[in-house]
Amino acid sequence: MNVERPCPPPAEVPQETPLAINRHTVPRWCHEPRRATGFSAGESRRLSRTGATVVPMSLDELQRKAKATRSLPAPAVARAIRLGAGLSQDELAAAFPHPVTRSAVSRWESGRRRPRGIHLVEYVELLDEVRRSWTG
Repeated sequence: MNVERPCPPPAEVPQETPLAINRHTVPRWCHEPRRATGFSAGESRRLSRTGATVVPMSLDELQRKAKATRSLPAPAVARAIRLGAGLSQDELAAAFPHPVTRSAVSRWESGRRRPRGIHLVEYVELLDEVRRSWTG
């Protein structure tokens, strides 16, 4: 059970080593609340086990994620869009606002994985933009 308590001042936090305070030396309930933007069910469970507070997504964020989930193209179609625009996987990965690796794009296009969270939203929006610029 997560009880709201004020965080202790830094002087009262036990310091096990002379190094900086880390998440193991600060009481579990004192962690900063985390934003639930795009957390999967497993990530939410892991956060709740660690004692982090999960802040619900705003209605706009939920609608944006739901729209992206519905409009995610099949892996072969996503690959065709990228190839039709003449982009490499590296170039597509570099275009993401949040860092994505080339291998992540490869796994999405092969169907071995699906993008999740903010990457799902950005991937769908990026593919849509690429398709619009490619088809004119």
